[in-house]
Amino acid sequence: MVTAPVAMAFDENGRLFVVEMRDYPNRRDTNPHLGRVRLLEIPEGESAARSSTIYADNLPLPSAIACYGGGIFVAAAPDIIYLRISREMALPKSDRPC
Repeated sequence: MVTAPVAMAFDENGRLFVVEMRDYPNRRDTNPHLGRVRLLEIPEGESAARSSTIYADNLPLPSAIACYGGGIFVAAAPDIIYLRISREMALPKSDRPC
């Protein structure tokens, strides 16, 4: 369900966001970039995620994540990107760089 995880954070609703750095170290110059954020949802009363969604894709070497103010900050060298969490949970709206 998750490949090459490097960081994770829970939001205020208990959802788990995981940063995947699938292009490190051998494919750092690959374009499009292979870094992404995956959203795992753990049903209430369960101890494991049942499903996952790719929340953000094509990130250059993402290495950190923090949930704040209805969105997530992702460190993706050399930028810090803020992705607002939409109500529909479709692809996030991006404000790049932060």
